[in-house]
Parts: sequence; C-alpha cells; structure tokens
Amino acid sequence: MAQVDVRKALKYPPEVFMGIIVKDLSSGLNDIVSYTGLDVAKLFYALTGFSTSVASNVALDITSDGRPGYVTVSDLGAVRGLDYMEEVRVGCLRELIVRARAISDVSNFVFRYLIKASPAKAVHKLLYGETLTPRERELGEKLGIAESIRAYPVEVWNPYKGVLDIKYQSMLVSASATILRVTPKSGWKAVLLGISGERPASPNAFKISVSRDGLEDIMELDAYGLPTYATWWGSPAWNTLRVVAIDELLIEAEVTSGGPYKVRIVYGLAPVTVAEKIAWGLDLTAEDRRIADKLNLYDMVEAGILP
Repeated sequence: MAQVDVRKALKYPPEVFMGIIVKDLSSGLNDIVSYTGLDVAKLFYALTGFSTSVASNVALDITSDGRPGYVTVSDLGAVRGLDYMEEVRVGCLRELIVRARAISDVSNFVFRYLIKASPAKAVHKLLYGETLTPRERELGEKLGIAESIRAYPVEVWNPYKGVLDIKYQSMLVSASATILRVTPKSGWKAVLLGISGERPASPNAFKISVSRDGLEDIMELDAYGLPTYATWWGSPAWNTLRVVAIDELLIEAEVTSGGPYKVRIVYGLAPVTVAEKIAWGLDLTAEDRRIADKLNLYDMVEAGILP
C-alpha cells in the first residue's frame, strides 16, 4: 500500500496515522517512505514508531530535515519483527525519508510506521531551532514557551490523553464488509486508537480502510503488515493511533482471498474540549468563549501548546 497522505488525512490535529508499506527490495538502496518538500510554516511531522520484517543483511536509514542517519538499524535480521513497534520519536518540519539498503533482493518486505501530524506552531519551531514569525515570537514571549522548554523536561505526548471511555471490538472477517461504524453523540468525538489483526499468508489478500467525517480511505492498510491479533499495544505514548471523528468513524474490510481473519479494533469516546473547538474551527457557545477568554485558550492553541 502507499504511504499515508498526511495532507489529505489530517483534519482534527494532532493526529497519529498508521502506514503499511509492502515492497520488494532490490539489491542496493530502496526508498521506503518519503515525505519531502514540506512547508515549515504549515505542518509538523513526527515518526513515533516503526516495525519491519525480520530481514538479514538489510540496513535501515532514517533522514530527518537533511540529517541522514538520524536513526539507523545496521541489520534488520536483529529486529523483533512485525508484532513489535520500535520506539522512536523523530520530528521534522522539512523532510522525513526512510530507506533500506539490501545486499540482495528481498520479496514482500514490510515497513509499518506511525506518523503524528499537526500544524507547525511556535512551540515546534522553538523545539527544533527554526526561525519564528513576528507573531510567533510575540506568543513565545507572552506565554514563556522558550523558558518552559529550558526549565522543564519535554512532556511525551500521549494519544490517550482526554479519552474518557475506551472500547474494543473483536471480530471474524470472511468477506468484504463494514466492520465498525461509530457515530459519537453531539459534542463528543470518537478516537481510533489501534488496529491489529490476523496476517494473511500473502500481501493484498485482506485490506482494512479507515474513513471519517467525509474523508474517505485516509488509511488503507494491507493486513499482511499488521501487528497480530494477540499483540499487546504496550506504551500508549508510542504505540497508539489517534484518528478523530466527530460525525462518523468508518472502518471497512476488503477480503480477496483466504479467511476468515481475526481483527481487533480499539477506540475511545470523549467530549470535544473548548481548546479542540478552537483548533479545529468548530462553533463556540457563549460559555465556550467565556472559558476561552478566562483561560487564554486562543493564544495557547495558536502557539501549539494546546490541544
């Protein structure tokens, strides 16, 4: 499957998407994931985890903002495989490139990854040493962002933050169908947190797609690269999706051969906060505006401190 088109997928930031690449490697250098030509003024990306096939004599190299070898794995024969996510956090504002160097041809190599995305704000630029606009400098000084970054440890972002109820669905899928549809009540959001499943014997036999709020197929996942049904997701800060819907979360399966396949989906429900309404351009009530003014939420959202 193709890499996640973050520009298309992002709607309710910050969000975390899963991409699954299944690719035949040739001897030499192979591009796996490539987010290039990014606009520093618009989006901040962060690779928050990845998993690969166990493949001896294949090396992995991750380039971030012109820094080749920012993360390297010298031999993928030593990794734990697709049931485990390697914990990384690689932020970028200009480019993120993942390449694999193979000594010989490799068939059906899998690279699964999680990518977090949000608008590029003052807090991201200060963390990564980028030039601020006059307005961003004003916000940074007003809110003491630079001082806070120097004074306190950077908090690891948690996709579970603010999720009130967490639910899961397990199912057997033997034919193409809608396998989950969640319609949150007014003023609430649904948050997709995880997908795992039974891997088919070959690629393209079983696929899962995710749509929400009028955006179709924002994630198209070949189940050949999923973590298995029984996999424990581990640390929420690293190994979790965050795909938000306020109207409808829709997950569909396409089965072309084999089955039935086991699937496990984890999702949460929570009220939409005032800060989220501001960030996402939703309508505010009079009470929302009062709270926003009292707590200085407009500036905090604009600076990237919230949500």
